[in-house]
Amino acid sequence: MKMKLKMGALAVALALSGAANANSLGLTQTVSPLDVLASAPAGTLLAQLVETVTTPTFTGTLRTAVYDGPEAGTNLDFYYQFSNSANSANSVGRVTGYNFDSFTTNVFQTAQAFGVFLAGAIPADSADRDTTGVIGFNMLPQGADSHGKLMPGLTSDTFIIRTNATQYTSGWAGVIDGTAGSAIAFQPAVPEPSTNALILAGLGLMGFIARRRTRRDNKAA
Repeated sequence: MKMKLKMGALAVALALSGAANANSLGLTQTVSPLDVLASAPAGTLLAQLVETVTTPTFTGTLRTAVYDGPEAGTNLDFYYQFSNSANSANSVGRVTGYNFDSFTTNVFQTAQAFGVFLAGAIPADSADRDTTGVIGFNMLPQGADSHGKLMPGLTSDTFIIRTNATQYTSGWAGVIDGTAGSAIAFQPAVPEPSTNALILAGLGLMGFIARRRTRRDNKAA
C-alpha cells in the first residue's frame, strides 16, 4: 500500500513539473517543439501594453506584458501575442522580442486566455535566439515557403520568455512576414551600479554577522 502511495505521489509530482517545464534557449540556439502550458501561467503582473501594428501587407494587435514569475524571488517573464487583422493581405510568420543578450532565457507558450491575452489558435513551431539577444517565435510550417501560419483573422498563442532578470525597461517587439512591423514592448534591464552596490553591501553584512556569531559560539564552547 505504501509503495502505491509513493508511486502515486511521484506521478503527481512529475505531472506538475512537466506542466511548468520550459525550453532553455542559449545563444544561436533553436528549439522545436516548444513546451506548452496547459493552464495560464502564474505570476504578478508588473506592466502591459496593447498596441496596433501596421505595415503595407498586414495590420493587427500586439499584446505584451512583463510578469514577476512564480518562482521564489524576482524572476521576470516577458509575454507576446499577435492577432492578425481579418483585413490583412498577408499571413504572419514570426514574432520577436529584443535585448535578452545578458540574461538566461527559457521559452514556452500557452493557448489559454488570461489578463489582456486572448485564447490562442496558432502555436509557434520553434523559437530561436541570435548573438544580439533577439528571440523569435516562428509560426512557419516545415517545408513550406515564407508564408506564415498566422492567417488574417487569427490570433497566435501567447509566447513567453522566462529570464533571470530582476528589472525591466521599455523596449521593442517585432512582427514579421514579407514586411516587418514593430511596437513598444518590454525588455530586461541590467541593474544600476548603485543597486549592485547595495546587494554586495547586504551580502557583506550578512557575512560579518555570521562570522561574529561563529566566534561567539566558539568562545562559549
